[in-house]
Amino acid sequence: MQSPLKIRPSTAEIRRQTMSDVFKSLIIVEELLKQKADPNISNYIIIRLVTILEQFCRKIIQYQIDENGVRVPSEITIQTDDLNTNKDRSKGSIISISYNFQNVEQIKERFQYYKITIHNDSAEMKKIKELTDNRHNVVHSVSTVDYDTKRGYDAIEEFMKQTCKKVFRTDSEFYVLKGSALTIQDQFHKAVECFNEAIKLGGKKPILYINKGITLQLLDKNEEAIECFDEGIKRWPESGDLYRYKGTALQSLNRSEEAIECFDAAIECLNKGIKIHPSDQLYVNKGLTLCNLGKNEEAIECFDEGIKRWPEYESFYICKGFALQDLNKNEEAIECFDEGIKRWPEYGPFYIYKGFSLQDLNENKKAIECFDEGIKLGEKDLITYLRKGTALQSLNRNKEAIECFDEGIKRWPEYGILYRYKGTALQSLNRNEEAIECFKEAVKIQPNDSAAYKFIAKILHKQGKHDKAKEYDAKVNLLSN
Repeated sequence: MQSPLKIRPSTAEIRRQTMSDVFKSLIIVEELLKQKADPNISNYIIIRLVTILEQFCRKIIQYQIDENGVRVPSEITIQTDDLNTNKDRSKGSIISISYNFQNVEQIKERFQYYKITIHNDSAEMKKIKELTDNRHNVVHSVSTVDYDTKRGYDAIEEFMKQTCKKVFRTDSEFYVLKGSALTIQDQFHKAVECFNEAIKLGGKKPILYINKGITLQLLDKNEEAIECFDEGIKRWPESGDLYRYKGTALQSLNRSEEAIECFDAAIECLNKGIKIHPSDQLYVNKGLTLCNLGKNEEAIECFDEGIKRWPEYESFYICKGFALQDLNKNEEAIECFDEGIKRWPEYGPFYIYKGFSLQDLNENKKAIECFDEGIKLGEKDLITYLRKGTALQSLNRNKEAIECFDEGIKRWPEYGILYRYKGTALQSLNRNEEAIECFKEAVKIQPNDSAAYKFIAKILHKQGKHDKAKEYDAKVNLLSN
């Protein structure tokens, strides 16, 4: 059983990802430079680099504000102004382009807005002045007519590296952020190189080992990911996140018992008051692993504990319903999905999974209504069309079933099973030649589909074409041995 969840990031992760997005823009420019793009694009690259620098400086100011422990009523938002205008958009909690290390007094004023007082002779002010001067020099070097894009890129990357060192007081943060950006762009090998560089430079945060481990998982290097998480656990034995992610890597290797041990260790951290991001996902991970071991009753207890702690999290209801279905407790599963529908009436998966249970109880008319509602809410996946089509067949609504399978084929023409089911619906209408064509299409896509060969043989025997039918009988026998 697979998790229907997407991991929801914490506020800290969102803040880090926003910073990584700035680095992502820098990586895009790097790729353009490597491709030796047409000279006409150089102006675009120049503007892009300046914009990246501005975005970077905005985020650094936000980090500095956060570092001072300020908590404002509303979240800080960033206003990206047009490059060729100089609009002042400093109302409310907005950091405008005019505060991006361009004017020391304006930066000072902005800090004061958040009740942070910086004196002219303070170390913080000296740092801001130095960064302002560096930024000023970089922007002007980028903006010259005879600008060398590669040299300008290197200058901005070096500026970002030095700024990260000053603000985060470590050499490693630049590589952590760049690695995160590379991961977002699916450049996983390069991302791992960045995380390794950060570790080599003395990076001392659990997030570094978590990010590296997750990236190794994305490369299907789960054994290496486990080693990475273990190294992190050795350094930070109280980090529940490291145990959780190690558990997911073990899950991928079907080492379910070990995975549960890791999830339990993470839960123990959580019970001690140690934050885990996202903590609700932890119970889903453990519950689904228990389901994979056939321990559905224990899984249900796990999901119930999750519901008790986080009743606002819809996936606990989905997963509990799955576990009940595995135990053939479809009536209870329907109650679970109905509770979800009551809370989240616009969440399509509840209708689809309720439809599965109704279909298993031979309540096909109600199941079809659920599938239609789920499809209307955007749940248009292969299994939904297959289940709706077979429900229609059970009610002898074969023409509608064919339309349903055709819609599936239009979306997923590479799945032979859709042709096979369409063939059975055609067969029920005695449209045997069309059915044979569908079955042949099914085995062309999936040559090991013995059921499709069996259906062809059955039709040919019925038509008295026994010699031809025997060829397909032989194929069925060959596949069954």
